[in-house]
Amino acid sequence: MIFESISFFVLFPYFILTTSILTKRETLMMLRNFERKKNLYYDEGKNYVVSMSKNRDLIQILLIITLGMFIPFLGSIIISFKLNPLY
Repeated sequence: MIFESISFFVLFPYFILTTSILTKRETLMMLRNFERKKNLYYDEGKNYVVSMSKNRDLIQILLIITLGMFIPFLGSIIISFKLNPLY
């Protein structure tokens, strides 16, 4: 969705500017080539997400790292409030 909106705003002015130079057939070929590449990248991303969901160990490691970074942050906030209580 985001990729489609970005590609529209980037490529639409390009196609408008080049339509006077390129023939209609060449412009359509460029659009088809772009659609083919977009679908290829989408499929690769989808396969990557599926392989990530199958690899539970990696997800658990990333979760442990995230919690390990977040818990000391909360602890420092609690300690600072205990040392300097609000009135």
